[in-house]
Amino acid sequence: MPQSKPYNNFTFNSIIMFKLILSIVTLGIVLTSCTTNPEVETNSENKTNMDSTTENSTSRNLKNLQLNYETVITSTGLTQSTLLTKEEEKIYSLNKIDVSYSGDNFIYHFFETVFTDNKIKVILLGREYESENCIWLCVFDKEHNLLDTKEVYYDNAEGFKSVTSTIKNNTITIITNNDFAENENEKTVTENYSLTADNKLVKL
Repeated sequence: MPQSKPYNNFTFNSIIMFKLILSIVTLGIVLTSCTTNPEVETNSENKTNMDSTTENSTSRNLKNLQLNYETVITSTGLTQSTLLTKEEEKIYSLNKIDVSYSGDNFIYHFFETVFTDNKIKVILLGREYESENCIWLCVFDKEHNLLDTKEVYYDNAEGFKSVTSTIKNNTITIITNNDFAENENEKTVTENYSLTADNKLVKL
């Protein structure tokens, strides 16, 4: 019986050493997990934000359109489009869109819907007159607050100035011809615009 004591002491010490090593390993795993988890969560949150931003900027598919004399006037597209009432002229802020707005002399039309979702709508509003016609691309929120606008079509009887546009692949290309431009290089100007995530028409 006395010879068994060294064996029992060795076994007891081994168990203590094993438990100590196991505790150290477990503590190391816990510390490593605590250190890396915030980074994983941060990376995951950043990826979600990036995906959301990408979706907001790419999910707005504007309707492809051509605005020129043939599509607006020759085909009687403007004259046959929906007339706006005086109340609708106020709702759509025509006095802010059209610098020549007087409320009496011009006929205004709802020409086309370019895009709409649960936050904004992008539409074309037109002005009909015997000597000139205009169409504006307008961005409104759901409360009809005007967010941005751009003239995308213009013609006049004298023919010295014209504006035509193409909307394709979410890019608005506006071509302005002005015979009275002082610089020869400015007589024909081509500009490209896009609708940004914050609902602005920004030049590319």
